[in-house]
Amino acid sequence: MLDLIAFIFAPVLAIFYYLARMRSPRSSISVLPGPPSTSVFFGNLLEIFKHEIGAPHEKWFAEYGPAICFRVWGGATRLATIDPKALDHILLKHSYAYPKPDFLRRILTKTLGEAILSSEGVDHKRQRSLLNPAFSPEHLRAMTPMIYKVAYQLNEKLHESVVKVASGSKGNAVIDVLPWLNRATFDIIGLASFGYNFDALGKDGKRELANALLQLSRTGETIFTSGALKTNFYILKNGFPLLRLFKSEKEKVIAHSKMVINRETAKALDIARKQGENLEPPNDILSLLIQNRTSEKSQWEEMDNTELMNQLATFIFAGHETMGSTVTWCLWCLATHPQAQAKLRAELNEANKKINKATGQLSREDLNALPYLDAVFREGTRLFPIVFFTLRAASHDDQIPLSKPIRAKSGEWINHIPISAGQEMAIPILSYNRSKEVFGNNSNEFVPERWLSGEVNSPAGTGEWGGSLTFLTGPRTCIAYQLILLEAKVLLYTLITKFKFEERDQGGGPEIERRGPLLLKPGIKNGSGGATMPLRVSII
Repeated sequence: MLDLIAFIFAPVLAIFYYLARMRSPRSSISVLPGPPSTSVFFGNLLEIFKHEIGAPHEKWFAEYGPAICFRVWGGATRLATIDPKALDHILLKHSYAYPKPDFLRRILTKTLGEAILSSEGVDHKRQRSLLNPAFSPEHLRAMTPMIYKVAYQLNEKLHESVVKVASGSKGNAVIDVLPWLNRATFDIIGLASFGYNFDALGKDGKRELANALLQLSRTGETIFTSGALKTNFYILKNGFPLLRLFKSEKEKVIAHSKMVINRETAKALDIARKQGENLEPPNDILSLLIQNRTSEKSQWEEMDNTELMNQLATFIFAGHETMGSTVTWCLWCLATHPQAQAKLRAELNEANKKINKATGQLSREDLNALPYLDAVFREGTRLFPIVFFTLRAASHDDQIPLSKPIRAKSGEWINHIPISAGQEMAIPILSYNRSKEVFGNNSNEFVPERWLSGEVNSPAGTGEWGGSLTFLTGPRTCIAYQLILLEAKVLLYTLITKFKFEERDQGGGPEIERRGPLLLKPGIKNGSGGATMPLRVSII
């Protein structure tokens, strides 16, 4: 039914939107160069959907410069820039003047409720202030043993898989590491968020809450992989209230999943609240927040149980697949660069000589003191940022400064981008992270040493990590990035010291490409299957 509705309404709405745009004042960013629109209805979106993630923007920036104007549904203009000074202006210096577009906030709110991903301005500042203690060094230190526990379980599963296929511990086996890492990080995020063991790595991995979260994640993605017509119809629905009466099966799945998540997180909230002050120092986010709310009531009056549950659902939803894919891409980089893998293994084995005898583990501080491990993670996430783009909209007229003058379509050189209130813009994180201006001529290559030699041109860049935008920058820097860093380092440490990872095919291959649409996932180039990362795994 929705197919028919989309077929009828999407082009009609796009035409109305296009005509409205034609009658409205000319977009201020039309002065910028950019690719010609390839569709009256969808602008340049078909080209973006058709090719490997990031490829169209990379081509456009190479051809037209660091600030471009391209077209989206109904012929609307959208700014995209990788200019460091412009991004610094949008994301850091004037972050709250450039909120997420209304349609995106409505989608996030519909999926996850009012929470830190969808909030803006004063609400966002308040929520971030209340949630920050959950990611303090002390709390991360308390969560470290739990992360190790899951990492060891993952090692056991991979060991069993290799032995089973290779008929012994001396051989090797081709294993799709992506689902294994997704399961491991799913277990970690459940335990870290509210002490809930999804047991995704075990036999009892089919719990109702786990299924609800997985359905929510997968359904959210399939909405954006069902073709340009239905994708644009779904987005247009957020601007036309009457169309929201038409509910697709996918939207019904989202509603049911959200109901299950709310019910189960409410149970967890009730348990944590009853335990309250009797808890030892908490090692999960919910318990810590409950303790803080009990001891600082006046500060917490504005975050009720519903909002707290929404925050919890957001952490779980946003955390499990992002982390699994992040470590998977890092393993791919190491598999295709065996010298870097050997160098990392040598550093980790040397660190093992100083291991804490009481715990048998490297502490968070020990892991952070390993320079090559840090460099590998920085470089892997620079090349393959899981959240590869974000959207913003100007709240008022503005002039966005540029680090270097660019030539407008008229031939005039300009130092600022003129912006009108409501103008939407894409922040192409992937394209920026591969910018030659910031990362040099080898910006598309995996070179961890760039982080050790001072090669990264951080004064010319923006971002939380010496120029990288992987975790954004400014007030909207990923609040959990230190937890992500800890998870990744524990997983890489336990995996690289026990296994050797190589490309699937002897002599190299298959070629892996970047896939979307919402998160940057690996897939076999020209393959018809979904996200996958087959690697040859050997026991050391």
